[in-house]
Amino acid sequence: MECKLYTSDIKNIDLNINKLKEKLKDLSIPLTDFEKYYKGIITKNYYTDGKLFTDSGWVKYKDDYYEKKMDWVLKKKVMSNGLKATRMEKLRLTDYMRKKVMSKDSVKVSKDKIEYIVNVVYANTHQFGRGHIPARPFLFRNDTKGGLRKQDLTMLQKILEKYLRYEEAEK
Repeated sequence: MECKLYTSDIKNIDLNINKLKEKLKDLSIPLTDFEKYYKGIITKNYYTDGKLFTDSGWVKYKDDYYEKKMDWVLKKKVMSNGLKATRMEKLRLTDYMRKKVMSKDSVKVSKDKIEYIVNVVYANTHQFGRGHIPARPFLFRNDTKGGLRKQDLTMLQKILEKYLRYEEAEK
């Protein structure tokens, strides 16, 4: 099952970036550089309990679920994905989803966008929440700006400007 979770389409992000985009012929190389930077941000978000993409970190487990999860980890229970429960950190019971997010197959870079495609059934549930399961954004912020933080937009702009200077020097 393919879950398209996030498309960073720079056509709609920022006026300055749009101006740079118009001057550059193909954005796939600078977007590949940005994607490498952004994978580091995603990794850091995992290791800071979601504090980069939420104001206060991921919602804490309810006591009864925490106890159930502790039992699974202690007994190394085999979960529905076929992997053993080994970790207590949020979104890392088997670490399957984090590994899928970090795999090369989960990212498609084209000449004007980056797509994160995470083929994990419960990825959308964790990113956006559903029913009694709270949102725990792991790919981007769940807000109106398409998820990229101001500092990420600044980094994207710097990378695009670098490539624009390089292209202009080549002429």
